[in-house]
Amino acid sequence: MEVKNTFGTFDPEVHAEIEAVHQMPTSRLVSPDVLPTRQEDRHLTARDMGIMWVGMSVLLTTFTIGSTLYPSLSVASILWAAGLGNFIVIIVMLFTGDIGIKYGIPMAVYLRAVYGVVGTHIPSIIRALPAMFWFGFQSFLGASAINSLLYILTDGGWPGNFVTMIIVLIIFIFVQAFTTARGINVIAWFEKLVSPLMVAIALYMLYWIMTKAGLSIGDVLSVPAGDVGDGPKYSFGYAVHWL
Repeated sequence: MEVKNTFGTFDPEVHAEIEAVHQMPTSRLVSPDVLPTRQEDRHLTARDMGIMWVGMSVLLTTFTIGSTLYPSLSVASILWAAGLGNFIVIIVMLFTGDIGIKYGIPMAVYLRAVYGVVGTHIPSIIRALPAMFWFGFQSFLGASAINSLLYILTDGGWPGNFVTMIIVLIIFIFVQAFTTARGINVIAWFEKLVSPLMVAIALYMLYWIMTKAGLSIGDVLSVPAGDVGDGPKYSFGYAVHWL
């Protein structure tokens, strides 16, 4: 049986183990949402995962947090920190996600081997808390940006006040939740559509700002760190951690 899975050729032994799990009766420990994905049902490729990584790297929060690091760090240091931070993230994801890719199981399932059936809830909750924070924070930033854009594009026709921002925030959260609930394949399709657009918009914004200011890439990268005065002094390690 020659079936291509996500990152390699069909593995008969893994296929047999997955099929055996699917034949187990439904119980408290075995439910449809935690069953391993069959190899023939995996449609994501390494390219798809790479595109999703780009989507995770090019974020509004990266620009927002990065801007707060200057003048504590030079522009070049901030860019290096952002690149290194995202590189570390993808390396850790590759190592920790290896078993999930091979057997098609979610994190909450393979953590049972380490923490037990009950103990696995502890790392799951620890993982969920920062995820909830970042989801709310990024949703707020995204809604604020959309609200401001609507105000500018409609020449004041859209009020752009706090009430309209809350309306946009609710719609924005609903769209994200709906997309996520549709499954990883829909997320991958959405990332294929949006990630190149995000990169193109970011490059155009950079070009527009530099043209208006009469700057070149060399001018921007040569901007040194400045005196922060009484403000916070950030280290390179701190920047890598947040970016």
